[in-house]
Amino acid sequence: MMTKKGMLLTLIALLLAVPVAAEGLSADAISLVEREAPEGDEYVLVEVQSNIATPAYGFGLQLTYDPTYIRPVNRADVDGAEVFAPVGDIFQSAQRVINRDEETETGKRHLDVVYTLLAPAAPIEGEGTLVSVLFEKLQPGDSAIELANPRLISLNDGVAADVDLVLDRSSIVLSTPDPAAPAQPGVTTAQLAPATSQTLAVPGSLLPWLIALVILLSLMVLLLAILIVVVLVRIPLNTPLIVPTQANQRGYAPPRKATAR
Repeated sequence: MMTKKGMLLTLIALLLAVPVAAEGLSADAISLVEREAPEGDEYVLVEVQSNIATPAYGFGLQLTYDPTYIRPVNRADVDGAEVFAPVGDIFQSAQRVINRDEETETGKRHLDVVYTLLAPAAPIEGEGTLVSVLFEKLQPGDSAIELANPRLISLNDGVAADVDLVLDRSSIVLSTPDPAAPAQPGVTTAQLAPATSQTLAVPGSLLPWLIALVILLSLMVLLLAILIVVVLVRIPLNTPLIVPTQANQRGYAPPRKATAR
């Protein structure tokens, strides 16, 4: 009968025997990762990361990009040679087989990369970066970087075999804004607020006089309205209007009709 201590040791052994997935990556997964470049905003650093659970002796991959918008920058590889895709931290002891930039049939370009360990080196396991590429941005626009044909090579009874990979993220879209582009038209509330408050601003010393003037004008309009009403009420509606003539103005009065006595 197994004791509690024996059961605990067995459980620990089982947990240690199971490959632990990398943070964000499952076992034998591979992915593209975009990072800020120390060289500044005109550059972007793209890494190919992997969580190698199956012992591997080498890897190969291709990175496709549009040369209209970006281009890779030469950097020092582990042996000091200038290449476009220096090997990462996980395969530092590997031998460079291919590391070149080629044109594709579609007019784009791709980086073709192959690294391998040499006997009697031990196979590689664990999480890390396979290669990293520094891209320079050439002009504003959207440009895709795509990971194609990724491979991890293991040995099965002394025969090279491909590891079944999990492709986590195979493309990255780089968006470079145009610094010379005009600002979008439109006026915001925040832009209107200062102008409105500035237009309605009245010095404190003039405010009482302004209020008094408004009240006085209101009273004058009210008195004028009352006067008009009074005049209209005192004049009968059927009163004929007498238009003064030149004779009337000289004191001439029209003759009165004779009355019978």
